[in-house]
Amino acid sequence: MDRTATRLAGAVLVVGTAIMLVGAALPLLTGLGLEAWTADWDRKLDVVIGNSTAWRVANGLIIFGAVVTVVGIALVANLLRDLNRPSEAAAAVALFPVGVALEAVNRTANMTTTVWAAEAKAAGDTSYRLFEVIDQWRALMGDLFLILASVALVVIGFGFQRTGQVALGLLGLFFGGIALLLAAVSALFPAVVFLGTGALGAALLLTTSPDP
Repeated sequence: MDRTATRLAGAVLVVGTAIMLVGAALPLLTGLGLEAWTADWDRKLDVVIGNSTAWRVANGLIIFGAVVTVVGIALVANLLRDLNRPSEAAAAVALFPVGVALEAVNRTANMTTTVWAAEAKAAGDTSYRLFEVIDQWRALMGDLFLILASVALVVIGFGFQRTGQVALGLLGLFFGGIALLLAAVSALFPAVVFLGTGALGAALLLTTSPDP
């Protein structure tokens, strides 16, 4: 693999992952707490209204980080093409960006309709319940992102494994596989996917393979 292209792909993945993780951690640093991500819908509205600006920024950072990560995945796909794995490359650039597009819908709704519902509830307006249906569809978009991104990691891992890049292959297979296993038991944790892209990026940065 070309060393410069490899390290560029790794750097972009690490940066994108770091931005997503900052977004995910922001509620913990701004008083919203872990409940912002884990509480049921009614309780989450009570939490979000306490600092809606931090909530919007957190979700915005996750969107931005995910988009940067898409660029990294595209660069990884180019590496796979150079290694004569065009099928895996095509699958990766099909699955991950579609997943991120769904995640963007999810996070945009989180930034808007969730805050609107929280404001309505705080004002004593019972119409906030109408937003709950939107929240269910929003959450579905997020789940689909995690599944598609997990499959993309598995595909990338398989592609690297087939070319003798064992460490890179195992990282993709491990994190993608774990995320899919969690999905199978309805325990979707975005951090697993984020850590997978970050670990893959770090490994690419540390790759010592000489230029061909």
